[in-house]
Amino acid sequence: MKRYLLALALSATTTSIAAPNEGSAYREIVTLRRNHEDGLNRLLIKYLKEKNLEAVSAIYSEMKVIRSEIPKVESGKPPIGLWIWHENHPVIIRSNGSAIWKDGNYGLWKWLNESERKAEIRWDNGYSDTFTISPDGKTLHIINNYGAKFTAKKAEPKSP
Repeated sequence: MKRYLLALALSATTTSIAAPNEGSAYREIVTLRRNHEDGLNRLLIKYLKEKNLEAVSAIYSEMKVIRSEIPKVESGKPPIGLWIWHENHPVIIRSNGSAIWKDGNYGLWKWLNESERKAEIRWDNGYSDTFTISPDGKTLHIINNYGAKFTAKKAEPKSP
């Protein structure tokens, strides 16, 4: 019964979010969807740390139900790949929505506004980085949840 209600709520959320109505029901549905997604993100980080692949797989399956495939940036330059964060720290952003910091912290990224090339990574250590991808796709302009501003550069592939 719970699974049925969850599926019903998720399908209602999907159709309601697409509707242009900005009333209170719409805002409540968006808030519920965000809370559900945040809970899944927390579980995903927990199980990634524990290396529980069965649980990670189940969470990814649930996330696919409430999220469409990760969209491409209009300029064709998604943030996927190796980035050199401030203080020369490497960060890997993956197409599956995950991100890994050099010290082993995990994060999950998602679009905040695809048309503006704006996204966010929520790290398991409590930080979150909101960033805008430059039009050429080579620089991230970042501000974290504590107000620090910095940039990251896309790592260039080494030539053979």
